[in-house]
Amino acid sequence: MVTPDESELLALWECGLDLPAPQRALLLLAATCPQASVDELKALRLGRSNELLVRLRVRLFGTRMNLIATCPQCSAQLEAGLDANDLLAASARAGEDHAVVHGSLTFRPLALGDLIGLPGDPGQAQRLLLARCRDSAPDGGADADVAALAASEMETVARALAAADPQADPSIELKCSGCAHAWNAAFDIGAFLWRELDAWARRILREVHALARAYAWSERDALAVGPTRRQIYLQLSGI
Repeated sequence: MVTPDESELLALWECGLDLPAPQRALLLLAATCPQASVDELKALRLGRSNELLVRLRVRLFGTRMNLIATCPQCSAQLEAGLDANDLLAASARAGEDHAVVHGSLTFRPLALGDLIGLPGDPGQAQRLLLARCRDSAPDGGADADVAALAASEMETVARALAAADPQADPSIELKCSGCAHAWNAAFDIGAFLWRELDAWARRILREVHALARAYAWSERDALAVGPTRRQIYLQLSGI
């Protein structure tokens, strides 16, 4: 993996501002895995792409993750800490993914590329996802076969696919300190990392703006001095 520098990260952030979440993940992975083609990255199973995003997060911001969640029982907000090493350990324990068989249909675990361009309707999106990960039928009738599945059958296949690749949709155990309610909350590393990157980029741009006003530096000048010296220059300028 390659770790982007500050200039490269700002460029990635700017490119991804108007992109949907799957394309943002693809953008970040393409920058950190330059040896892989776009098609190879799209073919990554979701558990593997999530693992790579966790590794990128560790390189950029460290292992400690601070989360804010809302209790579904009493609506209280709570803060929780998560160690990225726990997610990486879970990925290592997951082992090899395997196909899911439902009747005469066989499905592979979902890949990153399967999430691109899904419709907004959840039911339609689920059916299209299953069609995309359905092994091709000899007569090319994969889409028709999936279309014939009942809603309950689609849920059965979806649960089996989740079991086949547990890190595709990881969850964390939380407990409310107020009402003691415990639950498993979904954790989307792609969305979490992008929120952190967005906050970081906007902070860096504010720093660049302040230094430009104080010292007439360009963005390249401000980024070249590095984060430690940048903070000292900000303090010296009284900002």
